[in-house]
Amino acid sequence: MKHHLLTTRPTITRALRGVVASLGLIAATSAMAAPTATVGVVLSTEQFANASTIHATSADRLVHASKSYTYALSATMKGEVGTPIGKLIPEGTSLASFLEGLSPGSSAVLKRKVANPTGALPLGLFNKTISGSKKVSGFGTMKISLTVSGKIAANGEVILDVNNVKLVSSKGVALGGVKFGKGSKFSVTAAPLVSFPKLGVAANESAGVVTISVARLVNYTGTVAVDYATADGTGTDGTHYTAKTGTLTFAPGDTKQTFTVNLVNNVLSDGPRTFTIALSDVTGGGFPGGIPTTTVTIKNDD
Repeated sequence: MKHHLLTTRPTITRALRGVVASLGLIAATSAMAAPTATVGVVLSTEQFANASTIHATSADRLVHASKSYTYALSATMKGEVGTPIGKLIPEGTSLASFLEGLSPGSSAVLKRKVANPTGALPLGLFNKTISGSKKVSGFGTMKISLTVSGKIAANGEVILDVNNVKLVSSKGVALGGVKFGKGSKFSVTAAPLVSFPKLGVAANESAGVVTISVARLVNYTGTVAVDYATADGTGTDGTHYTAKTGTLTFAPGDTKQTFTVNLVNNVLSDGPRTFTIALSDVTGGGFPGGIPTTTVTIKNDD
């Protein structure tokens, strides 16, 4: 719908247009969803036939940057009524069963975990050419070939492309098209990250203890555990602090856990001392986040 600004004064017109443009930008920005753990690309409105392409995106749905992703392409299909494809693919046929029914057949590409060691985006999830054949009574052998790729853009947008589609019959018959059914989607889930919130913390020697926070980021749906351990820096175990190891467990929904390390209030005037704490062995599908090691500075306040 077009909005017409009615005024006979150009200056006012330009100003009003600027206000409308600004409001439009604000609305568009506010409509953009914050990154989330799981993003789905809806496919129920998509269809393909010989020589067609699909470019489906998550639009305003963005996925968090993480060090690992699980993707799943789950879909039902329906062949065009009155065509060979319609006979071969009745309504409700799952994409997985259709791919398994080809010769050769495999649905392995539809679900997989992809490592992203750097934790940076963009990331290619997969790029696979699927091909096979199947005999169709009265229409000869149907041959299918298509290239399917999934990726995450730099901004977290999830993209699914289907290209180079070839649906041909050994008898030269037009095979028709295929439409995805309701609920069909390409979903991508980011793995949880466990990280210290800061590169360093400080505490007075006389406090006798320092409290350390560890954050769980991105995905909060499962149970995640992480080990931690202290290590000497300029401060030493027994003289400046008491070494400690342990395990933190994040239940579903938990975003933060804490633990304490004892400090030694000695009589030495030896200035500030440091030790480090490192995270390791994240379980439950999680990974160390951006700050896997933090430094504790002990202030000498004698």
